[in-house]
Amino acid sequence: MVENENRKEMEARQALEPHLAPGEQLLAYASGNVVGATSQPYYLGLTAERLLMLPLKRGKPSGEPLSLLREVIKSLTGSGWLQYRLQIKAPQDTLTVVCAGRWVKRAKDLVSRFAAAPPLPITGPATAAQRSLRQARDFMNLGLLASAQQQFKDAMTAAPSLATDSVAAELQAQLAETRLALRVGAGFCFGNIGVAVVIFALLALLSQTQSLAEVFNFSLIFSLLIDLYVGLNLWQGKAQWRGWALARAILGLLFYGFLALSQSDWIGLVTQIAFSGSFIILLTGKSTRIRTWLAVGLYVFGYLGITFGLLLFSFIRGLLRAL
Repeated sequence: MVENENRKEMEARQALEPHLAPGEQLLAYASGNVVGATSQPYYLGLTAERLLMLPLKRGKPSGEPLSLLREVIKSLTGSGWLQYRLQIKAPQDTLTVVCAGRWVKRAKDLVSRFAAAPPLPITGPATAAQRSLRQARDFMNLGLLASAQQQFKDAMTAAPSLATDSVAAELQAQLAETRLALRVGAGFCFGNIGVAVVIFALLALLSQTQSLAEVFNFSLIFSLLIDLYVGLNLWQGKAQWRGWALARAILGLLFYGFLALSQSDWIGLVTQIAFSGSFIILLTGKSTRIRTWLAVGLYVFGYLGITFGLLLFSFIRGLLRAL
């Protein structure tokens, strides 16, 4: 495996080897970016027992490695040429890792060795329930929330006494908070679709010159479809989609914020800040109940409240003028 290594490959292997258990052997390794929330780069190390994932920061190892036990990986496949996409199928989710350049060859070798070498059971001192608990934590850190919940459930079923364990209780609380934050984020996306439909439908109905088809132009429909797609993935507990939701919120703030500034539309600027700010508060960092409620308050009062307040004011003013 060490033959024909370049410097980067040697650094990856040497970074992974200290994290192997006694008697554990590194069969193959690669490096790639996990597609999702932050496009996080990792060193990947395959052994007979697990797939190690060592996070990187500025090209250097950063933090403890995450582990995917071979026994819980349903499949590991690859495709592509200039960019090789590893598809790691977990119990309830799929993790995609993109490898490029020299790492394509290493990634292909990892896939072939995964298929050729049957998984070995973990024989360490930890119980099956403890391994499931650690696997649930690593799944959660990778953004695979559904798989994390499944592993946590398996751990509780195998050892009900873990219900009183402080580590298990903390993990359960974090899983619940993360799932709540994702569903609230999905609600924000769906709420924005509802607001757009109501506003532009009213504009079309009240306008004497525009039809509904003219109001709902291609750019608006495309934007709403993005909200729908992101919202559906967040609702399903796919934490990797937090990054896409944040990117959509930040790009919206930059585009519509500058547009509002150029038109001196101060109310529009405030509502856009409230809308994007609610996503940023909700989906950045560790999910907590306080952050969730702050985001909900900003969204409801700063975005929905002002938007529908203006609609109501305009409607009443129109009625008074008609009298």
